[in-house]
Amino acid sequence: MESIGVTQDDYRLLSRLKADCDYYLGAGGRAEKHLWAGSVEAQITKMRELYDALPEKPEWLTEQDIDRYESQMTDGPELSHPPQKRTGSAGSETDSP
Repeated sequence: MESIGVTQDDYRLLSRLKADCDYYLGAGGRAEKHLWAGSVEAQITKMRELYDALPEKPEWLTEQDIDRYESQMTDGPELSHPPQKRTGSAGSETDSP
């Protein structure tokens, strides 16, 4: 069931914005050219706008997730990347600070 003004396209766009944030924080090298909205501020604003308009919130994104993206994307690079899984095995390479 769709609310007035809310369509499946809104869910798809929100998913795209989330994917852009993940790419920006990872392989995208924090380059704003990879963000749909063109800047971190505009990206987060659009995500909040879409999320708030959705009558049924997606399981794959919460308000806290959006807050986390905002924090990670506006902090320095050393804080922006999600934690890396480390195997701890003797022969594996790990990133050191």
